Amino acid sequence: MKKDRAFLSKQWGTLIILLPILLFALSSCTLSDLTALLQAAPPQDQTAAVESAIRQTVTALFPTATQPSATATPSLTSTQLTHVDACDWAVLVKEQLSPVASQYPPGFPFQMKWQLKNVGTCTWNKKYAMVFYSGTDMGGTQPLYLTQDVPPGGVVELVLNLTAPTNNGKYTGLWKFRNADNKVIGIDAESNPALPVTIQVGGPTMTPGPTKTATPTITLAGMDPNVCDAVQSLSELTVPDANAMPPGVTFTRLFRLRNVGGCTWSKKYALVFDTGYQLGAPQKIFLPQEVAPGQTIDLYVQMKSPNIAGTYTGYWKILNDINTTFGIGPTHSDPIPVKITVTRSITNTSSPATLTKTVQAGFTRTPTRTITPTGPTPTSGPAYSWVTYTTIGGGQTLNAIDYASSNDVWTVGNGGMIVRWNGAEWSLAPSPTTNNLLDVDMLSINDGWAVGEGVILRWNGLNWFDFGAPANLCGGPYSISMVSASDGWATAEHCLDGTRLLRWNGSVWSWYDYGDSTNSGARVYMISANDGWVTGQRLYRWNGSAWNPVSFPTKSGYAAFASSSYGWMESLGTALYRWNGSNWSKGLDLPAGYVANALDLTSTSDGWLVGNNGTLYYWNGSAWRNQPSPTANNLYDLVMLSNKSGWAVGSGGIILRYGPLTYTTPTRTRTVTPTRTETRTPTETRTPTETRTPTNTAPPTITRTPTITRTPTHTGTATNTATPSVIFNFAEASGSWTIGTGGSKTVVNSVTLHSGTSYTLKSLIIIPGTEGTQGVFTVPAIQAGDKFRAVIGCEQGYKVCSVLFRFTCGSGYVQEAQYYDDINNTPVKDWVVPLDSWAGSTSCTLAVYDFGSDPPGNGHAVWVNPRITR
Repeated sequence: MKKDRAFLSKQWGTLIILLPILLFALSSCTLSDLTALLQAAPPQDQTAAVESAIRQTVTALFPTATQPSATATPSLTSTQLTHVDACDWAVLVKEQLSPVASQYPPGFPFQMKWQLKNVGTCTWNKKYAMVFYSGTDMGGTQPLYLTQDVPPGGVVELVLNLTAPTNNGKYTGLWKFRNADNKVIGIDAESNPALPVTIQVGGPTMTPGPTKTATPTITLAGMDPNVCDAVQSLSELTVPDANAMPPGVTFTRLFRLRNVGGCTWSKKYALVFDTGYQLGAPQKIFLPQEVAPGQTIDLYVQMKSPNIAGTYTGYWKILNDINTTFGIGPTHSDPIPVKITVTRSITNTSSPATLTKTVQAGFTRTPTRTITPTGPTPTSGPAYSWVTYTTIGGGQTLNAIDYASSNDVWTVGNGGMIVRWNGAEWSLAPSPTTNNLLDVDMLSINDGWAVGEGVILRWNGLNWFDFGAPANLCGGPYSISMVSASDGWATAEHCLDGTRLLRWNGSVWSWYDYGDSTNSGARVYMISANDGWVTGQRLYRWNGSAWNPVSFPTKSGYAAFASSSYGWMESLGTALYRWNGSNWSKGLDLPAGYVANALDLTSTSDGWLVGNNGTLYYWNGSAWRNQPSPTANNLYDLVMLSNKSGWAVGSGGIILRYGPLTYTTPTRTRTVTPTRTETRTPTETRTPTETRTPTNTAPPTITRTPTITRTPTHTGTATNTATPSVIFNFAEASGSWTIGTGGSKTVVNSVTLHSGTSYTLKSLIIIPGTEGTQGVFTVPAIQAGDKFRAVIGCEQGYKVCSVLFRFTCGSGYVQEAQYYDDINNTPVKDWVVPLDSWAGSTSCTLAVYDFGSDPPGNGHAVWVNPRITR
């Protein structure tokens, strides 16, 4: 059918010659058939109907007339097509669902992206649009107009925001691209094409099935129309079994919520974490649809089990559109609990046999990993090893990794995934996009960038936000390299001019033409403001004012530099070249089948390469040596914190960690015992948490307000009603304070917060200043079960107060932002921080940073009664 249509569209000259014959044939045939076809077709589709009628007539009169079309080459089926003799025609360059999934949870938001190239003779203006044609629209905005003009030869990406239907099943929606006159534009070989969007909807597999919500223990609560906001939790399903959870696994928690109040929940309502254990979940999940009184909604929240055995409970509430939380229970104020039991610590999950196999693989496979005929032994490598630390994100690919500090590491991946290491664990971070993220570069703990397919994200110390991409972005950004907060570069594809660079000047990203629009696969690596490299089909170097070509024997790729005069670069994934400050020379041919993906150096005598199938190579200053790998997954990026510490990420959501070896000599392949596995994970110093008795697993409820005791789940044991004792009060201790410029620290006996609530409690009022203000305190040794607690907010009378509270003991930190404007609409927070992961620490820090108070002196942050309880 496509070949026939393409053929006929080229044969109008022949049809003109045959017109008298056709008119006669049509007059003697059934003219009503043609009339019926035209009447049945929409006005914009009558061209196709005419073609169909003519084709049938020609076939009937001249059976052999259509034979040439079988061998003719369709002019529109090749993506290399750059021009057709038509005003409006397109080639589908790319189509992609994001994120890609075999099935989507009901109500799950996703995107469909189409890249279309204008191969006609007319410019597409902003009146051109993608419109819904038939099937299921899945909430897509229609018509989806272009946001820019697209001249002939130009490429545009249309992104359709969709939502999976609420019922399980397979759904297809058909969309058509139409011009300003509402006529369908031909795509590829089709003159009247429909672009499909097809998904399978199905919630996570659960045991038992959906009938679990109908068990006798769950009954529908009566409606309370006199209360605006009230909720009943109809389900506590967790996948897998919440009572026997392995350590370090990602699972999905279903919140089935029924609106039993008198107000409709809008899309501004959200499920929010309140206190206890967050389990790696997002802080806030907005409702995907409105929920009227009496209706029910299912929210699927991805979580992760901790690495240490024990019982963990987190508490959640609903946040309404005026920033007030509500919950379950007779007063509609109790939180919704999420309780899991981790059956064992992650260090106890491996048996001696498993450990032996992992270590032994590094020796028994040595002959197959040799680079030279003699081959290296394990002792020729570093005195440390790589281990599989965890997998995260449901197997989603992780593409890039970077760090702000050893306790603040970030990795990004497909589907907009962002994952963070806080010094104790990896957890998913809220992401503002579902586009694939390809690279990340962190300048500091308060400033960083991530880029990917059509997006540029920025980290402000509190959250990631979509910074906005420049106009005419048709590919990437693919890589990013920042010099400072006011200087950086990225590689991307311009819709009109091909491969280009983007440059950051401190306020905007703008296109930079370095003279090579066909340098595909380009990546950028900045060493300083006056030195950097762009790799790809050709190699370029930055001298501070211009990019100049550098001679290189072949295509250049991933690179790493220890200084301006020393670096390594892979070529075509099969060879490594070394830079000595003046030229590049080959240093190693990789074995056939090996593909290198990333490099990192800590010095001229220490570096690593990672690649497909778990490839690991180590540079010791004189030679590259193949090293044992704990995985067969493809590794796409790595970051070395030092010559003794590092991380690598790749396919399947795998995260490797580099640290001390777990064996002593190459010949003792079976002497590794479980007692020596403490060096495999950062949990080795947390042994006190592994011996906790069941009564110690309930502390999250100790700090709850009395409203929690209104449900049986919070009063099951005597320990739940115990009153915690204060072992340290930060407002009463002196501490060692660092005051930022323009900042101050004041201790008061009473204070009134922006909400109007007054507290007669010793408190700290902090003005952060330009660099932030922090106090370091010596505290009694922290024990498992201890908690930090304080009410935080801004002092009354300071209306534009935007501050960030940060608390830490030892390594890692937690933080909470408070933003206020003229109506002071952000609620006061009773902040509770479990201190289990900091057991043994004797030093804690309170810090406050300003995030835009206007004027800066308005940043009056208040810690009300900051204390550690036991």
